[in-house]
Amino acid sequence: MKNDDSADYAVNANNITVFNGLPEGLRLADQPNLSVSNNATIVPGNEGKGTSTANDSIRVTLLNLAPGETATITFDVQKDKDEPLTNPKETINHASVTLNLGENVVMYDSTDSTDTKQNTDEFYPAGDDSEVTDGTVSTVTGSDSAAPLVANQRAISLITPTTKEIPTNTADTTLVTHSAIIQNTGQEVEGDEPGEVKFTIALDANNKVTVVTGSVELVYDADNNPATPNATYTILRDINGDNDLTNAVPKDGASPWAGMAPGSTVTINYKVESNDAVLGTTENITIAMVLGGNDVPTTGERLVKNKTQVKGLTLVKKQALQKTCAAGATLTFTQDVVAAEPGDCIVYKITAFNQFSAVDARFTFDDVVITDTTDRFNNKAQVLTSTTTPAYTVKLDDVANANALPANNTYNAAADSTAINGTVTSLAPQKYAALVFAVQINPTGADDGL
Repeated sequence: MKNDDSADYAVNANNITVFNGLPEGLRLADQPNLSVSNNATIVPGNEGKGTSTANDSIRVTLLNLAPGETATITFDVQKDKDEPLTNPKETINHASVTLNLGENVVMYDSTDSTDTKQNTDEFYPAGDDSEVTDGTVSTVTGSDSAAPLVANQRAISLITPTTKEIPTNTADTTLVTHSAIIQNTGQEVEGDEPGEVKFTIALDANNKVTVVTGSVELVYDADNNPATPNATYTILRDINGDNDLTNAVPKDGASPWAGMAPGSTVTINYKVESNDAVLGTTENITIAMVLGGNDVPTTGERLVKNKTQVKGLTLVKKQALQKTCAAGATLTFTQDVVAAEPGDCIVYKITAFNQFSAVDARFTFDDVVITDTTDRFNNKAQVLTSTTTPAYTVKLDDVANANALPANNTYNAAADSTAINGTVTSLAPQKYAALVFAVQINPTGADDGL
């Protein structure tokens, strides 16, 4: 506070008393760190507007100020857990000053223009006392300044990226939907003003997984209550390629966009497609939130990465040397070269695996053909069947894992003059099927090309 020397009637002010009764919902902190300059005295009290028993006021006495002189009063406050703080943004912590002029004459001044006890107009011109409560500091003679308790209540984050699976090439029925969530954890409406909340969707370089044009939608959950319906909007990009929430277009009867209420969420959904993506790779798409407007919050996540894992059908072929050609012998399969001699048998196993996770039934493969041609060794070895000597039945069946052998020929695999063929009717995500057949190297000579 200051004894304003801009007025020509300014004089020494002695024995000033300053009182600050806190609004309901606030109290002095457990360690209030009371401090006052100019050798004045500051004491805590329980004279604020709240009803709890906690200290919620301070009183400064014995304060003397010459014209132009200032005094600084500081103290720490905290939320009173026993009282509501109804609207922090409109809550102003007002202070009052009294000056005993003698002979029972007391001048009373307050930062609150509605305080009926003010009587400064009895002592100096009415225009020399005014109150400003928007947080600015007035330079008008005798003006008092105060500010709302909280000037910035914005808090917003981008959360919950997704990881999805996609085939190497998509059709209309196998597009994948990614999402991320904008969460308003503050006390302000967000995204009701242009430029306040935007987001971008950007691909990594050379991505084979791309966003389907026109597929971006917003799902607005105003109250986080599953019992109340959400509203769906499409989103139009501005000239910079940003998606501004104010450009949300109502869909399916939704109300016109009016921003995100405190506590609400907006789920960003968009579809992706693949074009010759490489099996086993992961493609990244980054969603970044760009905030503008007044009092831009500086905390919270602003960027997430959605990951798309390229999945499909894998085939692994292994071989095992079986020198006795006995159908029930123990086999050790490998992808390395085996040293076979004339008369030995080699057992081949081709295992098909559906890499997709079981959560998405769209990626069950139907009519999976497993085949292995025999033209490269027809003159050097023979494919064994249940009718050859030695006999070794061709089998194609579902198996429990990558190392298992088929127990039966459920899918009726067979050998003909050019290939061994079989068709698995249905191979669901995370399921295996295996084809097993054996060849015997001609006893008359080794098969260099087998």
